Amino acid sequence: MKKWLQSGEVFMLDHVPQTQDKLPVGVYELVMAPRGPMLLWISDKFELPKKIYGTEDILIARCIKTYETLSKNFGILFKGLKGTGKTITAKQICHYLDLPVILINEDFGNIGQFINSIPQDVILFFDEFEKTYEFYGGSQNEDGEQRGKKNISSLLTLMDGVFTTKYKRLFLMTTNKADLPDQLLSRPSRIRYIKEFKDLTLKHILEILNDTVKNKKLIPGLAKLISKLSIITIDIVKSVSEEANIFDTDHEEFFEIFNLKKQNLTFEVWGNVEGKPEKKLQEGWTIPFSNVYIGWSFNLVNSKGMYELYKVKDFDKEDMTIVATKPISVKLEYKTDKIAKKATAKKEEIWNIRFVPETKTHKNMADYAF
Repeated sequence: MKKWLQSGEVFMLDHVPQTQDKLPVGVYELVMAPRGPMLLWISDKFELPKKIYGTEDILIARCIKTYETLSKNFGILFKGLKGTGKTITAKQICHYLDLPVILINEDFGNIGQFINSIPQDVILFFDEFEKTYEFYGGSQNEDGEQRGKKNISSLLTLMDGVFTTKYKRLFLMTTNKADLPDQLLSRPSRIRYIKEFKDLTLKHILEILNDTVKNKKLIPGLAKLISKLSIITIDIVKSVSEEANIFDTDHEEFFEIFNLKKQNLTFEVWGNVEGKPEKKLQEGWTIPFSNVYIGWSFNLVNSKGMYELYKVKDFDKEDMTIVATKPISVKLEYKTDKIAKKATAKKEEIWNIRFVPETKTHKNMADYAF
């Protein structure tokens, strides 16, 4: 039913708006209307997956306890690769604190006054923070001013708690970039916790594979394939599982056209002369083993930092082993007309050399006992 609304001497027939004493717990997006900033309701809470892989229980508990203990604003920054759990972890924190969450997805300039006017505790959530604020310039507004400078200043002022209020604001931020300005990171009073999210651990990779791969016999081969990737995220592991389920295969050649980026492999190089113990010849050898051919010469750096030359006599690409010759100098002593003389001569040693791939933190994945 419509009623007459009065504003001073003006009367207008309209629906009476519903009022709330407090902003209900929920997820809202900050939007800009002609009358100024407004909150658009999105949902009652964040929807989380039924099962969360690699959940950061200790980190979440610490953040919650800090929030409940402190009586001031502070920030939490999660950074790292896309798809490694930053946003899910931030949403879990929101879920446990049970507060209104305000998503800030656009750069509206000085929002501090509006945020400070909210008469209750709230969470300000900046997902992929670098897309909202431009710290290092690059684009300009209509007046030729660098976008981001004024906005970051107002945000930093808000984080510093300059606006006096008895209510707390928790700043939750995620970013896919590691390079953030010192003015944001230099004060624990602004950003109290910084957590870098990296590749999935072996435990969580195997957990995903066991949950998602139908033919369990494929898991060792898929684990070996995944161990060679430059980036290992939940999305990537699930996509590999999906492809394996469609075609019932773990063959690495089958995944050649699949959108996966392999590491630039480095190798540990081990070798020995026949009859002598094997020893490590070099770490971090970066030339691909696929380059090897009979007659190819290559250098290894010894423990003294000196280059030693080897020449391939034979090789096995599958086992990544090489039989190579190495020229060495040999000291000779002999007599001529009863006069002792010394000389040096060149000879070749035969070396058995093997190359062991170094595959990040997951180098032992292929050897895992399933």
